Amino acid sequence: MGMFDTVVVECPLCKYQNEFQSKYGDCTLETYTIENAPLLLIADLNDDGKKDRLLCGQCFAKLEVIVQFMVTVKVKGDNTQNELREV
Repeated sequence: MGMFDTVVVECPLCKYQNEFQSKYGDCTLETYTIENAPLLLIADLNDDGKKDRLLCGQCFAKLEVIVQFMVTVKVKGDNTQNELREV
């Protein structure tokens, strides 16, 4: 039997709590929410979203879970930051 992790994603239209499986990473049968899931695990879900395979289980809306990575470089102990850029 294959291992996976689950991410609970609320549909923006009907508020249904969907559970989507990801095989990214260690796959320890953990259940995450959008707020606490590793970003790379969420990005793995979005690969299915781009292929129209993330559907709400209640209203059947096609969902996408978009992840934007940010990179910040700063001097340790300094409160000023260089310009942010998306990756």
